[in-house]
Amino acid sequence: MVVEVTLSEVHKTIKEYENLGYLHVGTVRTIDTIDGVTLRFRDPIVLEENNTTDIQFHEGDYVENSDGKIGYISSICGFFESTITYSDGTTDYISIYSVKTVSSDYKQIGIQKFLTKDELRNRIVALEKENKELKEKVDNLTIQRNRAVDLLCFYERDDIK
Repeated sequence: MVVEVTLSEVHKTIKEYENLGYLHVGTVRTIDTIDGVTLRFRDPIVLEENNTTDIQFHEGDYVENSDGKIGYISSICGFFESTITYSDGTTDYISIYSVKTVSSDYKQIGIQKFLTKDELRNRIVALEKENKELKEKVDNLTIQRNRAVDLLCFYERDDIK
């Protein structure tokens, strides 16, 4: 993705895009404007839905289920089943057979966080708003560029010289 900004907006824009998961890969000064800068970002890597087969469980991993109960993985029985002990003393089990529903049953296991539908909706709304604002900026810049080209063409006419 390529984003054109002014020099004063570079740091803020990089931070905003990185918070959305984009990776800043390059910055180039724009020749067309005095303080223009082109930022290049690599699109975020979005895992396919239910692509949770590579989650690894370790004893002691922090666990938060979709209801907000907090606990930890207290034991792992071979490859097939992990025991979760919650802070209220109750236990639960995760097996390799339930890995496809992990993202809907849990908010976090170890360092792996799973987004809820509400969080995804909020993120989509925020991205749509940002997209609209960026389109407006591009439209305004296009209008300004077209006006500048019209002026340049007007002053370069032979009958005016």
